[in-house]
Amino acid sequence: MELKRCRIHQKSWIFLCSILFGFTSGLRPDLKKEDARPLCECGSNVKPLQTRVVGGKNAAPGDFPYATGLLSSGDEYLGRRIFGLTGFRPYCGGTLVTDRHVVTAAHCVRERISGEITLDIGEYDLEDQKQRQDSPKFEIP
Repeated sequence: MELKRCRIHQKSWIFLCSILFGFTSGLRPDLKKEDARPLCECGSNVKPLQTRVVGGKNAAPGDFPYATGLLSSGDEYLGRRIFGLTGFRPYCGGTLVTDRHVVTAAHCVRERISGEITLDIGEYDLEDQKQRQDSPKFEIP
């Protein structure tokens, strides 16, 4: 069947497809279609997700002072406009590598102008408003 599909596309492929089809069909003659593993349904996991790292421990304030959150202000969150959303919201992460440089993924800054990005460095608990006010925030000039 694969061979016929190759012939339809282009005559010059007939020889190459014949060789490839003959070669690959003889690799695992013992493998039958019914022996193949069933595919997972889209969006489902084979194993249930675990919410914790095995053998891990909770981080304490100050454990990761180089962790950096890239924040967006106003009604934009995760690159999408959400009306009614106010204040700074994290949309990407980064790592402080010097006192003036943060490494992050390109898609986090690609379509943004520098004044739209605020850095939140060393954040520990996003739910703790007092701690969030105390952590340093820097606007990118």
